[in-house]
Amino acid sequence: MYRRKACNLVVKPRGKNDTQERMIRRFMKKMKKERIIEEYRDTLYFKKNSEKRRIATKRREKKLDKLRAEERLTDTLYDNRVVMNKKKTRKRRK
Repeated sequence: MYRRKACNLVVKPRGKNDTQERMIRRFMKKMKKERIIEEYRDTLYFKKNSEKRRIATKRREKKLDKLRAEERLTDTLYDNRVVMNKKKTRKRRK
């Protein structure tokens, strides 16, 4: 993997009622989002290039599946909205 630029994760208390547990939880979320821990674990032991590629393709496929599912969901929601917004017209008697 490539080396990342250094990033500073800062967590400040939000108001008087913010506890240390909440701040730690927020910090861990930020770490997970930046993939810092995952990168550290990846560098603990040697992985062959083929294994790295296989893991990267798995990760890519998972992300694409998630995007496809989300797209399908938005399409069905849009289709339902269009059907619901169509007004039913009645034929008038003369």
